[in-house]
Amino acid sequence: MKGLRRKKKKTRKIGKGDKKTLKQKEKERNRAWWIVGVFLYAFLLLPLIYSCKGSGEIKTLWGKGIVLGLVLFLSLAFLYRYRKDSFPQPSHLSLFTLIVVFIYYLAWGSLKFFHHYFFLPLPLLGMVLTPFFGSGVSFVAVILVSFLISLINGLSWASFTYALIGGSVATIGVSFTHRRMEVLRVGFVVGIFSALYLSAFGLIEGYKEKLWLIPSWGFLNGILWSMVTFGILPLLENISGMVTDAKLLELSDINHPLLQRLRKEAPGTFQSSLMVGILAESAAQAVGANPLLARVGAYYHDIGKLKNPQFYGENLSFFPRFRNIHDRVNPNLSALILTSHVKEGIHLGKKYKLPQAVLDIIAQHHGTTLTSFFYEKAKEIKGKEEVREEDFRYPGPKPMSKEAAIVMLADAVEAASRTLENPTTSRIRNLVERIINEKIQDGQLYDAPLSLKEIDLIKESFIRTLSSIFHTRVEYPQKNQGEKSDKGNS
Repeated sequence: MKGLRRKKKKTRKIGKGDKKTLKQKEKERNRAWWIVGVFLYAFLLLPLIYSCKGSGEIKTLWGKGIVLGLVLFLSLAFLYRYRKDSFPQPSHLSLFTLIVVFIYYLAWGSLKFFHHYFFLPLPLLGMVLTPFFGSGVSFVAVILVSFLISLINGLSWASFTYALIGGSVATIGVSFTHRRMEVLRVGFVVGIFSALYLSAFGLIEGYKEKLWLIPSWGFLNGILWSMVTFGILPLLENISGMVTDAKLLELSDINHPLLQRLRKEAPGTFQSSLMVGILAESAAQAVGANPLLARVGAYYHDIGKLKNPQFYGENLSFFPRFRNIHDRVNPNLSALILTSHVKEGIHLGKKYKLPQAVLDIIAQHHGTTLTSFFYEKAKEIKGKEEVREEDFRYPGPKPMSKEAAIVMLADAVEAASRTLENPTTSRIRNLVERIINEKIQDGQLYDAPLSLKEIDLIKESFIRTLSSIFHTRVEYPQKNQGEKSDKGNS
């Protein structure tokens, strides 16, 4: 009873610390939003100040400053309320701010240099923001920058609609792409829309000369900025550590050098990772997480086992000499080897330049889970008082994203499912519920942004997927038996 009381007290202590950490993180995120708002206002205001030359235009400047403040406040309020998940870290907000400011100044420079709006870089804004932050964030930025361009350009509705059409078409087009080369195709579509708009505007304004030339500039604008996007997206990925669907598709290729190493050196781990990928992808779809990131994270989550593949159960059949290796090793050493595969995985992932989102899944996919088998074994050998539970836990951190939490649960469920005899749907259901409930009770999902409803959806997804994998087959009669029965009937 005393041991139980001490354990409860310890758990309560950890919970308070976790809550404090979460509150601190939330305060830091909120502070980052305010800093971004002030920074954006200051830098977006400079071109407006420049456009209001002379002391007689102070009232105009005040008016434009107030309008900018209102539009910017509404834009950031919308993103904070409805798209906050697109900025899980302050660094993501910083990248968004830098991209918006850079392209805004590029648009201002284009207006100053060309003296018209035909080469506005709004397609670039849509093509760059959408892969990193999604189409919702991109649309808000496109509307904001388009409005500010019209404000600089004397409230020109023509420049506003031209910029808005180019940026919107780019955003919609890129949201349907998954490979980098497809960005060039989007640029072609943006060029067509821009050319059609300029043709229509020319007819409205009654241009008599060079009616064919102006639309061609719009078409070239779409092509130009798609080529720029194609070149800078990989650079932005490397600088920011963020990942796009194009990058994830490259990593999901089984012929990736790291996955090929896993297939040859740790074949059991490789097959297990593929199975975890199937479970994780379907569960991520069920709860609105990123299914591609979940699948790729599952493929690479156990790459750290490449260092000592013979120490892991799924690989023992490929290393007959090491079949009973853990019976000959101190349980503390066994636990140390098992838990070290997380650290080794991060090291190997950095060596192969895996994106930060995948490295986070590698680091978090076990959380601070207890290696209970070796913990109990150590207690039997040394006695309960001589064994510290902390020595048999993974180093953490606990999952902090939906995808990392899903990979953790999928990994645990997949490993346990291999021990099932006669895997009926009811047995699969009991197994899945037991494994996930254990993770919840152990506090492993404390930092993950998952609701109880989403956890239930993940359970149902696992049950459906495992039931389809372990489905029963009809036992067909052998050929000789069939022939004998036919003769008997004749």
